Amino acid sequence: MTISSDLILKESILIRETEKTLLDLFSKGKLNGTIHTCIGQEYIGALLPQVINSNDVVFSNHRSHGHYIGKTDDVEGLLLEVMGSELGAVGGIGGTQHLYNKKGFFSNGILTGMSAVAAGYAFATKKEKKIITYFLGDGALGEGILYEALNLISKFNLPMVIILEDNKYSQTTSSRETFFGNVKKRVEGFGIKFSETNIWELNKLINTTTKAFEFVKKKKKPIFIHIKCYRLMAHSKGDDTRDKREIQKYYAKDPINIFKKKNHQKYNKFLKIAQKRIANCLDSNKKIHNNPKKNKVQKIKELVWKPVVNFSNERINTCIYNSLKKNMRLNKDILLFGEDIEFPYGGAFKVTQDLSHLFKGRVFNMPDSEAAIIGFGNGVSLASKIPICEIMFGDFMGLAFDQWLNHASKFHKMYNKKINNLIIVRTPMGGKRGYGPTHSQNLEKHFLGMPNTNVIAINFRYNPEILYNTIIKNISQPTLIIEDKLDYSKKNSFFKSKKHNYNYLVNNLKIPDIKLHVSKKNPDISIVCWGGTLSNVEILVEELLDNEEILCEVTVIQQLYPLNIEAIIESVKRSKRIVVIDESSGSNSLGSEIISQLNQRGLLFKSKIICSKEDIIPSSKILEKDHYPNNKTMYNEVKNFFLTT
Repeated sequence: MTISSDLILKESILIRETEKTLLDLFSKGKLNGTIHTCIGQEYIGALLPQVINSNDVVFSNHRSHGHYIGKTDDVEGLLLEVMGSELGAVGGIGGTQHLYNKKGFFSNGILTGMSAVAAGYAFATKKEKKIITYFLGDGALGEGILYEALNLISKFNLPMVIILEDNKYSQTTSSRETFFGNVKKRVEGFGIKFSETNIWELNKLINTTTKAFEFVKKKKKPIFIHIKCYRLMAHSKGDDTRDKREIQKYYAKDPINIFKKKNHQKYNKFLKIAQKRIANCLDSNKKIHNNPKKNKVQKIKELVWKPVVNFSNERINTCIYNSLKKNMRLNKDILLFGEDIEFPYGGAFKVTQDLSHLFKGRVFNMPDSEAAIIGFGNGVSLASKIPICEIMFGDFMGLAFDQWLNHASKFHKMYNKKINNLIIVRTPMGGKRGYGPTHSQNLEKHFLGMPNTNVIAINFRYNPEILYNTIIKNISQPTLIIEDKLDYSKKNSFFKSKKHNYNYLVNNLKIPDIKLHVSKKNPDISIVCWGGTLSNVEILVEELLDNEEILCEVTVIQQLYPLNIEAIIESVKRSKRIVVIDESSGSNSLGSEIISQLNQRGLLFKSKIICSKEDIIPSSKILEKDHYPNNKTMYNEVKNFFLTT
């Protein structure tokens, strides 16, 4: 392949003029937020249209303008996006750092966050003969997820070109202060081919990059290119403390400046073409429009309650397995990823069992890299597949928090609803098994309140097979499913009230609530719980009615976020009292949110939250038992609450 250096220079000048225009607009107060320009590094983005095919896909970072123009040629969309126009690449929502284009471009502002996402996308599209390019800067070499991603890229032998733009600085801190070791050895340690070049030797840059893409195309293997370069402008706008003499040194050796001196006539020709194109865009958009779109107000659905039926009489882990098996047969785009989930182990709680045998090439053991597992799943979802990721213990979700918060929950709206990312993450939570401080926590409250996500907690009375079937069939946004460890071995069976006429009803929501009640009687107390607390609550309400003649109605919520409060309101209107039972610590909890929402709806009621201690969870059986609200303490607290309100 022969690539004209003139084409590269022409594209580089277009990128530079676009960046200079953005800086000028910012100085005039016409831009909002930040700008990360690539002035000095334009050659790298300018090379893209010469080495990639139209169906290839590019993943980038916060400094992505040159990559975006190189891949999409959408100068106008970029300018208008950063100016905040509804005509911008993603309607003014993403701005400078969060760009998407249907031609195959994704960027995000979280350093190295897209590494695992790009890997997942490459995995999901491997049969489509695409090459996935992923850009990172030298500051990214300190991020752990990069190495988790490189491990996956090597494990699955993904057709990727990973390009390190090494401009010597993380913002204003020299890489001499932040990076130690050898990039080449690190990369080759993962079994990935390594190549090195720089922007000051254009022919070498062209040859090295061309050969890299040809290698991936031919061998279907990844390659890492370390490109040394220099950023001539500040990290963002004007925050630059680098040595001015050093900057001037690189200005003097800048390829575009050298081309300008050596071939002034051709430079001016390319410059005028670029400036005319930019001017036409600005002249046509002198007034920026962007009307805020109101979120659709969800209509309150009238609740209809029916008896709970379709009990499976099977263990909860088997119910989940049955749903996964059924849906994988129905939908070939469902893929499973997790730690130790393949046969014969079949997952820590034996949910996936033999699915890797039944669906070869669709169930995958992953390294112990929780952030990368969910990041990989995010990438798979961007390729229109449905990844179901199992995280072995819910406690490990802390390691993956960024991928849920800044990637999964953001993509759909951040890219102006132009893509969907339908990822499901399932994980066990809860204690009472002696696993101690880091393997016993109920962390659901830390994942509530993230717009554009669902958080669902299953229980052993409503058939998890039916619930999972509903989730998979109707999934419209990233969904976190919490499964209680102790519930796995319980059976989904009919509730037999010992002395009273307690029975279960289910409402007509997509993700329904269930309630345990005595028909035709108003409750003295409304109890709200979810997940694994239900088994203890069942005992509690029967004892309270038997011994104290206190009639409780239990609402068991399954969708924790977004919370549908209507079933709880129905109950509290009749009882005027609510007790929320939560196995996590009580401060800043879901219980607090429930009570807050009831207050906002103007209800008059008394409230109480029963929760575990504000402390770590001990391993000792005696101490662990004392940590959680047990039947005796719950009984006394509910009784005293009733007597004093």
